[in-house]
Amino acid sequence: HQVLRYDRDGNLPLHLAAMCKSSLGERELFKITNLLLTLNRQSAKVPNRRGRLAFHLAIESEKPFFPPSSFSRKSSHNKSEITNVATAIFRAAPQALSTRDVTTHLCPFMIAAETATLAAPSAPDNSEGNTRQQHQRWLRLFS
Repeated sequence: HQVLRYDRDGNLPLHLAAMCKSSLGERELFKITNLLLTLNRQSAKVPNRRGRLAFHLAIESEKPFFPPSSFSRKSSHNKSEITNVATAIFRAAPQALSTRDVTTHLCPFMIAAETATLAAPSAPDNSEGNTRQQHQRWLRLFS
């Protein structure tokens, strides 16, 4: 029942796997995530103490995500062939795709865009104040 045990920061093991930037590699991290979801699929729907879902944390940690349109009949990908953390979490809690993150107030696609922007070499100073301004700008654009 360790799968349901929160750490001191209010994260379940699935939240930790979603945030993990480990040298294990994406395939090993997927195996761990898949095991956690097998033991308790509902954990993908449970926010951490800050109100953040595992899917939001995975996107923010730059985990690859293949949206449902990637699984079209013409696609060479089979659902069972996709082995990444964000997509596994999405399958367990698809509503997370349209749920705004409680902390950033951003939808997952906004988090992905912001993360990519902040990771770019030419990104401006990403201090907390600047990040807050970016969040407010995104909210105006997409609200």
